[in-house]
Amino acid sequence: MLTPEPGDPGGRFRLSAGSFDRYSATLEGGNGTARGGLHVLDDGGYREDSGALQVKGFGKVKLGETTLRIAGQHLEQETAGYILGDEAYADDALRRSNPNPEAFRDLDHLLLSAEIPFAAAGWEGTITPFARYTQMDFLLHFFPGDPLEENEHGSIGFQSTASRSLSAEVELLAGLDLDLTRGSLREFQENETVFSFTQGLHYDYTVDAVEAAPFARLSWQAADNLTLQAGGRVTVTRYDYETDAEAGVFGRYFRPEDRTDEFGVVTGKLAALYELGPNGTVYASLARGARPPQTSELYRLQSAQTPDGIDPERMDAIELGWRKASERGRIAVTGFAMRKENVFFRDADGFNVTDGETTHVGIEAEGLLRLTDTLSLSGAGTWAAHEYGFDRIVSDASEIIRDGDRVDTAPKTLGSAQLRWTPVPELTLEAAYTHVASYYTNAANTQDYEGHDLLDLRASWSPAERLTILGIVRNVTDERYARRADYAFGNARYFPGEERAYEVNLTVAF
Repeated sequence: MLTPEPGDPGGRFRLSAGSFDRYSATLEGGNGTARGGLHVLDDGGYREDSGALQVKGFGKVKLGETTLRIAGQHLEQETAGYILGDEAYADDALRRSNPNPEAFRDLDHLLLSAEIPFAAAGWEGTITPFARYTQMDFLLHFFPGDPLEENEHGSIGFQSTASRSLSAEVELLAGLDLDLTRGSLREFQENETVFSFTQGLHYDYTVDAVEAAPFARLSWQAADNLTLQAGGRVTVTRYDYETDAEAGVFGRYFRPEDRTDEFGVVTGKLAALYELGPNGTVYASLARGARPPQTSELYRLQSAQTPDGIDPERMDAIELGWRKASERGRIAVTGFAMRKENVFFRDADGFNVTDGETTHVGIEAEGLLRLTDTLSLSGAGTWAAHEYGFDRIVSDASEIIRDGDRVDTAPKTLGSAQLRWTPVPELTLEAAYTHVASYYTNAANTQDYEGHDLLDLRASWSPAERLTILGIVRNVTDERYARRADYAFGNARYFPGEERAYEVNLTVAF
């Protein structure tokens, strides 16, 4: 999300009101050297006990060539759990209910950074030092016993990049990213013991983390219409873990002894771009991505588990694509094949899986067509097959994973389209369509969700030079659908989507 840069003077003030007691206000403004904004949202919540208060803002100041930034957020959110029962999302008596009225999430976040450009010895680049802090209290309502998680972390570091020409055809880009973090997590259950979810302290630990990543990329203009690129990145991560609770097994929870873990991953990319005339491009790439285990994956364990033997998650990907643009519009089509190894997740028995494997093959496209001077059609879509590449036997037959099964909650097709009409410059009308295909809701592929199709309408009118009125109708057909569907513990579970809703925005520029 890129916030506006200092530049043109002026700003805007926006008020918004909508269904389900949803109100917001935004104020943004600045001049040639500074810009800032504040946004406040008061959401009554579509479902019972699911409202939220959010305040977030940003500020930017240019001091010569340097840009200073600050961004922050405060969130008080009453969350809602799954509703249970086959097609419960279609039941008007259930869809706005909340089986977990006690659930909440409170969060504070602050980020400071400075973007400092430099030029020396033929190099031009930017170094961006930063500092950030995040604190969150989160009731784990999806676990028996409703334990409370309290976590926080503070970081300092920098991102940097610099480039120079090695010749008329070759450019080198290089940099170093560094992050120093201290984070902590505490989980405590006040309620009585439920099964093996024991009353009392579950986890209480601190981790000091260091991550350093040098990288480089060569770009070679091999011919007038051919560009070749090769890049690599080495990421070294070190965790120093210290438990403030007694190590060992406590109910279903295992707290490791103090320890240090180090991980190193090498990632890279080869790419080629071939120009087909002034407005067309064919491109191809071969890339590897990787990440070390997260601290919660290493140290927030269940009994009979240890942090040993967990390898970084890795993905290899190949892509082939085509792009073309003209006065009538643009189109881009990309085919891809990916393979992930050492996939980490928690299975239906509550144990960490550290050696999963998945494959992903598909094609995606997006484009824009100007039908007339006032009418345009745009859209994007994906067809993809996401499959497990290993076996995992668990006690619940509905969650057994077999090699070749489709990954649950992963639709094969996703799509959207927008038809926009601007009969006069002051008025824009838009119809937006969203498609989500059916998908399996359990790992064994025996339960599914039928998918949904939604239609939204928008109208934007500027009756005066500095005044804009925007009206939105979401889910015009009042479709009963699920934002997410799942199956667990013998029940179909859903986060229901909102029924027909209305919103009006008033924006005044100054």
